[in-house]
Amino acid sequence: MPWIILAGLSMGFPPATAIGDTLPVRVHVPASSISAQSHKPGPMTTIVVEPIGAPKGAPSPDAFQIWGKTSAASLQQACDMPAPSGECAQASVTPESPSLGIHRDIAFLAGNIYAGFSADGGVSWTPLNAYDNFPADGVVDVPTGGGSIAGNQVVLYDASHDLTFWLLQYGVDGNGTNIHRLAVAHGRNGVLSNTWDVHDFSPVDFGKPADQFRLDFPDLQLSDNFLYYTSLIVPAGGSIASESVIVRIPLDELAAANVVTIEHQLGLPGLRCVSGAGDVMYFAGHLDNATVRIYRWSESEANPLSDDVTHPAFTAAPMSAIGPDGRNMAGGADNRILAAYRAKGELGFLWNCAQHDAFPFPHVEVSIYRESDRQYLRTETVWSNQFAMMYPSIHVNGRGDLGGTMVFGGGAHHPGVLAFIADDFNGRSLSPLENVVIEQGVSGPANDRWGNVFAARGNFIAPNSWNGTGYVMTGPQNDHAKPLSIWWGRERDRPPVDITVLNVAVNGGRCRATGEPITLSATLRNLGMTSATGVSVQFRISDDETIDGSDPLVVQQDNIFVGPNATRVAGGIGVVPVVPRGVYYLGATMTVAGDAVAENNASAWSDRLFIDAPPGPRVSADLDGDCDVDVDDFALFEVCRSGPAIAVSPECDEADFDRDGDADQGDFGRLQRCLSGAEVLADPACELD
Repeated sequence: MPWIILAGLSMGFPPATAIGDTLPVRVHVPASSISAQSHKPGPMTTIVVEPIGAPKGAPSPDAFQIWGKTSAASLQQACDMPAPSGECAQASVTPESPSLGIHRDIAFLAGNIYAGFSADGGVSWTPLNAYDNFPADGVVDVPTGGGSIAGNQVVLYDASHDLTFWLLQYGVDGNGTNIHRLAVAHGRNGVLSNTWDVHDFSPVDFGKPADQFRLDFPDLQLSDNFLYYTSLIVPAGGSIASESVIVRIPLDELAAANVVTIEHQLGLPGLRCVSGAGDVMYFAGHLDNATVRIYRWSESEANPLSDDVTHPAFTAAPMSAIGPDGRNMAGGADNRILAAYRAKGELGFLWNCAQHDAFPFPHVEVSIYRESDRQYLRTETVWSNQFAMMYPSIHVNGRGDLGGTMVFGGGAHHPGVLAFIADDFNGRSLSPLENVVIEQGVSGPANDRWGNVFAARGNFIAPNSWNGTGYVMTGPQNDHAKPLSIWWGRERDRPPVDITVLNVAVNGGRCRATGEPITLSATLRNLGMTSATGVSVQFRISDDETIDGSDPLVVQQDNIFVGPNATRVAGGIGVVPVVPRGVYYLGATMTVAGDAVAENNASAWSDRLFIDAPPGPRVSADLDGDCDVDVDDFALFEVCRSGPAIAVSPECDEADFDRDGDADQGDFGRLQRCLSGAEVLADPACELD
């Protein structure tokens, strides 16, 4: 879809000096020329290992709960799909950077070269071919101005407009340039049907000469009314980024699926936007190792403002976190800002720091500023003397509390993933870090590099809980990477009952007559973490796709129990209502006794039902018994066709429409006369010669 560039203003950036690195792209942070006192170590972080879903009796409100941990390894199926030569061997690659967007039962997850969705809150996943999806036509996507997909993908869900954003990074073309693609799905059906609006960005769109630059290290973030996209701009063929671009796009225009208006600005390399922005987006980058430039871009202003603020200098040096197998999960890591937040009148920016005198392993520094005047307040350090703490993600929940993920490893530990919370129960402190280990791997990365960007998101059902991503290695090879989808929070915010209908099934076929018995079933899923009692399911038919209480009732089952995060099949035997002959939708609606958020439960998954009223003889040419005559019936007839005066076999007796003992041209003529098309009721009058 086309879009328009409104404005572009360079905000200034420091010169970059190359230093040794192993990353494809590196943000170099120059040493400060000003005096800055290095901070002293704060409280050391210890990791807490707790079995996922372990019985806790009657937990207190402050109990740290892990409600979900699912593997998305099934999405790594690139070898079964079209892919460029050589990429198939990297069906799972390290470094991994899985990203997630989730809305109720619909989750979308993407990694470096894979993507897919879940219709049951992440319990099971359906893969998409990220190499071939625009369109999914069996041909690898190679957009103009770039190569095939390669590198970071970012997923984000906007609840205010019910939009899922999927940002894909494509590899370079022969000139060393590439594009980023923003794909937008509308509602749950957009994700389930794999239907996306597409907007492409190239360095040329940001005022750069053609074929001289490429884009890397993308990210997405939301304010009240805008989507923000950031990216490094890197000279083609080079590995040092000297600037970034930030783009904002009105959410209303993205929702309208029309031509969208974008505004872009250029600034420091490695810009990172805050979670919890509200009506002012804050973002920042390093000016040097003792100065951060904090930008603020009000939704009502055309251009951002900035402040250069000093803080205690950090050590900008190569990082080492060598594990028991000799592999270094910190290889190639740098000091770019990886996560940022705005909460409770403060701004926080998180980055990796190298080991040095007081810190034996790489660690995470959290540099915190007063929002009102951007005054430096303090540094909180997440560290351990036993292993590295790195690669943070963070999200501000509905209460203004902080939650996210980090990676630990090195020393005696293979890399693992932990989730953390900083809220009123622990003084909103990130040092020490209150955390629970989600999973620990059995190996380090094969190429001494770990993914540098992970996701922390809000949860739709329980807005004060968090969803996030990470990965572990289940073996020593690249294809042993295991991406994870995680859900956690406090006991006080335990997700409430939230019932959805996953599917509705008809026993015995969909072609029915009024008044006849019909057996129906529905698969119910409780997406919440609270037991649902007294659930009532009503099966109804409707002449449109909306199933509600005004539609004719077929059967009802009451007093159903569905446990937390559980699935249950319900149903019964009813009678087809007396309705006019036609095609109907079949679905299920629910009520849940004592549920304070009943609006979460009003969902239906519809199937088609063909009702013949009043009951009469079936059209003989409807060989598959689905009330229509279509290509499926032609295929069945072709199998049974015998020719004139040649007896049909017993199993093909129904293909002898005129009952003369064969299946010949006369029978085929009746099939042609009765042709109705798929899901269109066949007219019995077609039987008349």
